[in-house]
Amino acid sequence: VAASGGFSPAEILASVQEQQLDETFLNVSLRGYQSFGARFALVQRRVIIGDEMGLGKTIQAIAAIAHLKFTGGTHFLVVCPASVLINWTREVAARSRLTAYQLYGPDREVNLRRWVSRGGVGVTTFESLRALTIPAEVRIGMFVVDEAHYTKNPATQRSRNVNATAQRCERVLFL
Repeated sequence: VAASGGFSPAEILASVQEQQLDETFLNVSLRGYQSFGARFALVQRRVIIGDEMGLGKTIQAIAAIAHLKFTGGTHFLVVCPASVLINWTREVAARSRLTAYQLYGPDREVNLRRWVSRGGVGVTTFESLRALTIPAEVRIGMFVVDEAHYTKNPATQRSRNVNATAQRCERVLFL
């Protein structure tokens, strides 16, 4: 029982259990621990989910984003290695009713303008994050950092870029 709650203190567990998770914008059913992870991210606001590979961290992040969309959030940002950018774009499309915009490559600027004007999930790489100019008026409802261990050295440009973006976000989810 303690493991299913991440060995969290009782007051945090109570808050997570009270947190509703709206699934209106989801196209997938969550497993119990995935629902817990998404609700934990919503309650705690700035968290690390360190589940083993293959357990659905991406789904947990999408579920939290979908809930925030239901509650009025409009813009969400995912930063990840280039090797999984396509996977993120596909997962958002397949597992939710949210629109993903690839903020990477030759169409980066066009897609950035679309994302800024329409909202949705912007997906970019660590390298492209540095070059993104997100207007100050765009409120990022959640910033998801996939493969967050890539930012463990605070002296690197990659880490500084992630930190700068995280500073302007109320909710940050490191995977």
